[in-house]
Amino acid sequence: MQKIHFKRVEKEPRSLRLTEAVTSLHVSSATGSHASLVVDFVAEKPDVRHMFTADLQAQSSLLVVFLWSGPGKAHITQSATVGKDAHLHFLNVTLGEAKHDLVSEVTGKHGASVLDWIVRVRDKKRCDISVRNVFRSEEGRGEVTVRGVAEGQARIRCDAAIEIGPKGQKTEAHLSERILLLDPTAEAEAVPKLKIETDDVKASHSAAVSRIAPEDLFYLRSRGLTEKTARSLYVEGFLSDLAQRIPGGEIRSIVEEALRNA
Repeated sequence: MQKIHFKRVEKEPRSLRLTEAVTSLHVSSATGSHASLVVDFVAEKPDVRHMFTADLQAQSSLLVVFLWSGPGKAHITQSATVGKDAHLHFLNVTLGEAKHDLVSEVTGKHGASVLDWIVRVRDKKRCDISVRNVFRSEEGRGEVTVRGVAEGQARIRCDAAIEIGPKGQKTEAHLSERILLLDPTAEAEAVPKLKIETDDVKASHSAAVSRIAPEDLFYLRSRGLTEKTARSLYVEGFLSDLAQRIPGGEIRSIVEEALRNA
């Protein structure tokens, strides 16, 4: 297991490149620390497995951007624990075939967990993702936002859930899933869930699977763009809102570059 421990306020983001040789990574944030981490996971093997865990102590904040791309299929399991007054912002960028799961548990009062996810698959590949934002203490805050694009004969399945436990009074949490199908042969399934075990909370969910509108492509092509360029611009606009939520231009540029090359 590879370990990273953040002890203080770090002004510059830390970058880490993983291969299939690294089977697990544990990240911890000490009380009062603030840090950003970019994990670029690239594997050449046809079937790779990886486990990521994070532990945020009180009053710490952590931004994690996790990028997966590879010719094979990945089995990725991620989990995080968020303490009192701590803030987690997690962005997964899954570009390829994968079974990818993420669970974040807010265990401390006033903890916040923001989980963003960008998915893009092509050809005949399949991507199954599961994300759960769990609140076990009062006055938690959180979001789950998923944006997916399936092209060719690709298929995306997304299970997303918000769970508020018996001690989660005054928690506010929201969930949104949107998947765009670029071709008639592409398929997607979006399954949003709410599990509320207390009262005095604010929670909502929404999900939509839609196909690219021919009139939108026609509008772009009428401006002199090729069909390939028009489709790329359409996808970029669809996914860009999550990239724009990332604070700091350096990390945002890494994500935008990965999406352009996907």
